[in-house]
Order: sequence, then structure tokens, then C-alpha cells
Amino acid sequence: MSRAGLGPLLILLVGALSPASCASAPAAVGAARVTVPDLIGAEADAIGEQSAQAGVKPILRYRWDSTAAPRTVIAVAPTPGTTVERGTSITVEVAGAPGASLDERIAADREHFVGLGTDPDGTLVIAVAAGADRAAAVAALGTTLLNRRFRTVVCPVTHADLERIRAEVSATASLHATGYTVHMEATACAVRLTGDIAPPVVRALHQRYGGALIVSSGPSPTPHT
Repeated sequence: MSRAGLGPLLILLVGALSPASCASAPAAVGAARVTVPDLIGAEADAIGEQSAQAGVKPILRYRWDSTAAPRTVIAVAPTPGTTVERGTSITVEVAGAPGASLDERIAADREHFVGLGTDPDGTLVIAVAAGADRAAAVAALGTTLLNRRFRTVVCPVTHADLERIRAEVSATASLHATGYTVHMEATACAVRLTGDIAPPVVRALHQRYGGALIVSSGPSPTPHT
């Protein structure tokens, strides 16, 4: 494709590890080979989770000149089905532009932001990836923070790291005999696993993921499927 045919692009890197976060991030699975997922037609909100499950890291390119449905994937490179090393970055083109809400702005810039949360008193909590310029990242959110009380936390992992951990924990065979839930807690910079998990399994998971995984004992409210 020629440069002229690319049209205007807004390029956002999702989940790239900064040098500061590499030292404390959980170890990667290794140099296993994975397949580039077919994300064509997927909603932008699903890109992170589907990419994590596939073992790749997406770089989003918003095409505001596209005539496709806004916030849907229109192209992926390398071509879906291509075999690459786990952790490889892929380019994902999305029709339209990032939304104007705070949630949408955060989701569109996973290079700098891990996620959002709220304190019991209503204070907004913004989780920022280590190595990011915290002041610049928050300033880029503009009027979405107008008249809102907030604080920031710095995570030693990226959103992509937590998505990967969530996908790997969900696929852990030793958990399948019991009900459990797995979800991301961005403001804790971790994934939370809740269920009646055997102590040896808990120890093995903690050894693998360290502080990026929180295990809560007790019956899961809803069995994982």
C-alpha cells in the first residue's frame, strides 16, 4: 500500500513494556510460537483481551477516514493466521477515532494507562504504567477529568501484561475442577483469582506471577466458564 493510500492515522501502542517495568513484570511464557488472531470486524474494546489470549501485543492505528463501522477492526498485520513468536507486536487498524469519554480515552492508550478504578469515597483512581510520563499522560485526558477528584497509581506492569496473566490463569488446567473467577483489578496493578483453590496451586501461581496475581480464598460467586 502506498503512503498516500494510508490516509490520516492516529497511532497508539498498546501494552509495550517500558525499560522500568521490564525488571518487575512477570516472566513471559517464552519463545513459543503463536498465531496472529483474526480480529477483523471485532469491536475495539475486545482487541486487548483477544490479543492477550492469542499471545500477541496490538498496536492500534485509528483511521478516521474509514467508511467502516466506527471502532471496528478493519485490518491486521501480519495477516491473521501467520505464525509469530509469543509477545510479537501486531498492527491493528480501527475505523474512526478514540471516543471522547474517559473510559474510551484510557482504553485507547494502553501504552500509558493500565486502567481505572474508584475509591470508596468516590475518588477516581487512574493506574499508569511504569515508565510513562504521569503528568503528560494525565494532561492528555483533557476535559474528561474536569471537576473530578482523582489520584494516580504507578503499576510495575502494563495492561497487556495483566491481560496475558488473566488469559493464562483462566487456562490453568489445575483450576478447572472447581468454580472460580478471574478478573483484572487495574488499580491494584494485578489480576484477582477468587475460588476454593488448593494451596499447592496458589503457591505455584504466586511463584510464577508474583504480586501481579492476587488470590482470594473462598467459594467463587460464579463458576468460571
